[in-house]
Amino acid sequence: LMVHENFRFRVWYREAKRQLESGVIGRPFYCHSNARMAGTVKTDHSPDQPWSLHRQPFFADLDRFLILESAIHQIDVCRFLFGGVNRITARARKVSPDVRGEDLVSMLLDFDQMHAVVERSYASKGYPDPPLISETMAIEGERGTLFLERDGTIRIEIDNPGERKTLIPEYDTSDAYPNSYAASIKEFVDCLRNGEPFETDIEDNLETLECTLAAYESCSSGQVVDLRPSRSPDRNNKN
Repeated sequence: LMVHENFRFRVWYREAKRQLESGVIGRPFYCHSNARMAGTVKTDHSPDQPWSLHRQPFFADLDRFLILESAIHQIDVCRFLFGGVNRITARARKVSPDVRGEDLVSMLLDFDQMHAVVERSYASKGYPDPPLISETMAIEGERGTLFLERDGTIRIEIDNPGERKTLIPEYDTSDAYPNSYAASIKEFVDCLRNGEPFETDIEDNLETLECTLAAYESCSSGQVVDLRPSRSPDRNNKN
């Protein structure tokens, strides 16, 4: 059993992982993951019905919407890049009158030596029209910062005494959305063939789901939710 977590197979997140493992920005201490669009609100692009509700009308009736439907993938990407989440704090809000559940969320994920701010909105106007999502990320490290730009490219700024430079890793961003699906399916087939464990096997994805449900718990209680007691050493060390 493998869960189809295609976000982490997007080419820019694979490249970000390679760059982090190379040590180019040093030890990371902060990350900001941000994705916003006008998906649940009417715009000039979608004047009669919000774009997301036209595409997937069942969204309107979900009591739990944005965190479980979309932000879960950003949580999984952060786990892919940084390992197990220790604590999570979340705040969510319903902006659009056309949905039942939340369409705006901000989360704070605590890791062993860093923290990540994860934000997602389907209710934000002025960003590129769907289906393009303004998906950006900044990862700050002791030697520099890795920036994921809105066009899917990565820019790395290194700034230390006696060393200042900009790095632009080269990789193919064309057809990134369908190719992330293809890469995820390839992982499944390759692991079936060679007997290796799936990167997003059930144990790994249960941890992503656990973080997602903890975000709802934090939204309801207004408290920080500690995830460490539920993680076994094997699961914690997998990434």
